[in-house]
Parts: sequence; structure tokens; C-alpha cells
Amino acid sequence: MDNATEGYLKFRCGEHRAIESCAKIVKNGGVIIYPTDTVYGMGCDPFNDKAVERVFFLKCRVAEKALPVLAASLSDLEDIVEVSERVKRLARSFWPGPLTIICPLSNRNISPRLTANKSSLAVRIPGNPCTLALLKLTRYMVGTSANISGHVSIKSPSQINSTSLASFDALLDGGALNTYSHSTILRLDDGDETLTVIRNGPISESEIDEALRTPR
Repeated sequence: MDNATEGYLKFRCGEHRAIESCAKIVKNGGVIIYPTDTVYGMGCDPFNDKAVERVFFLKCRVAEKALPVLAASLSDLEDIVEVSERVKRLARSFWPGPLTIICPLSNRNISPRLTANKSSLAVRIPGNPCTLALLKLTRYMVGTSANISGHVSIKSPSQINSTSLASFDALLDGGALNTYSHSTILRLDDGDETLTVIRNGPISESEIDEALRTPR
């Protein structure tokens, strides 16, 4: 760990107790920046409304835009959203990985800011070992990109100080990220079994369709 002159603590994924320290910050209501399998994310405890409000403020994000929640396991996600058989099929095929699925919300203790006061929540299990280790301790984290809304996403810790981001509590340094630029986002409607791709990404609609058709 470094006591950063920028005003936030710095941890490295390979450091002894770095994950535990970052998990403690999240559980105490802090906001951290951390690596994922796509870009660097900004996160906090999704049950802490004040922390979630702070993430919106730091990103200059409008309240009408919802934010996703990350977890380390499907069983954890089943405690906050309704997980259908079709979601389970996609989870077996693509999680951990760059696929975000919008599911009906079941746990009303989640900050309503994350859903933009809607009845659904976007969820994902990321494929980054450092972040998965962190999620095993925090169980859940907000998973928005670490950038001012509308600005370029951050792929390396060296980019952070060149942005307007400020007043977060810690950075978990996982090095430069060279995989995906963002995740595919989709919504499944089990009422009529429709599938809507909200954002195209590394997992194509044809791959999703094939995973849903394949017997498991």
C-alpha cells in the first residue's frame, strides 16, 4: 500500500492483504477504483445509499441512468435478483465474463439509485481474478466504469490522474487491461421469451442465442 499524494490510498493486486484492505473500505462506505475484465471500475457497497450517491456525484452521472452490480457467484446474485433458467444457461456459458444481464430486482434493500427507481437491476460476474477475490469478501459491489460520464474509459492506473475524477478513497492497481473495452448488455423478458441487446459487446447476439438453444 502507498499513502498517495493524490488524496487516495493505493493498493496493488499482488500485495499482502491488499484485497482485505479494499474490502474493508467498501464495507465502511468507501468508494474504490478497481480492475475488471473490461475497464477499471468504480465501486462501493450497493446497499449503502450514501456511498452510491457519492459514486453518481463523482462520475457526474444523471440519476436517470442505472448502474450495474457485480458479484462473485450466481448464488449471490440469486439473493438480489430473480434468476431464470435462461439466465442460468447464459451464466454457465459466459460468466465469469463480459456479459451484463438485466434481471428483475428481488432485494429491495439495494439502493434505488442503482435501478433508477425501476424494478430491474443489471448484474454481472467479472472475469478478473483480483476483483473476484475482492467480491468474495464484499459479496457485492457497484460496477460502473471509473470515468466521468461520457468520457473515455480507463484501462490503466496511469490514466486516472489525467482525468477529472477526485475524492474517491482507494485504487486497487491491477496493471494495464488489454482485453475487452466493455461488456455486452442484454435484457431477457421471460413473459414472451424475448431477448433485447441493450449494448453490443464482445459476446455477440448469435452466441447468446446459441447458448440459450443448447441443452444443458
